[in-house]
Amino acid sequence: MLMAARRPGTRLCWCVGVVLTSEAPMNATQISPTEATPSPAAQLYRLHVCADLLLARGQYRYAEPLYRAALLLAERMFGADAPSTAALRNNLAVLYKYLGRFEEASAEFERAASLTENMRERELLKRRAAECTADRMAG
Repeated sequence: MLMAARRPGTRLCWCVGVVLTSEAPMNATQISPTEATPSPAAQLYRLHVCADLLLARGQYRYAEPLYRAALLLAERMFGADAPSTAALRNNLAVLYKYLGRFEEASAEFERAASLTENMRERELLKRRAAECTADRMAG
């Protein structure tokens, strides 16, 4: 069971044991574990799952720093050009698209496409990048 002291100005993501502060702008240094420090692989999993949950709930402000922290950790663990970072880049790009940050979304989709080994997935990511570029030009 995860236990955490609820401090004023914090939100808890109980599913993965992460405490988020409500200060803005948020960054990865404001994320703290609520239990003994887990392994880097467990931290990566927790960050990714919690960010996905927040994205699905439309809580973009809280999802972004978790995706960024997960991406930094994945790059440290596997290398910046590792195919395993493609899913995180895709999710971060989706978040940027939802926020109307089409240029950043397009860049992340392109980067994810360059890292994936699956041809169908690569084409889908390139199509998403092109859609973001078109959205940026239209808006």
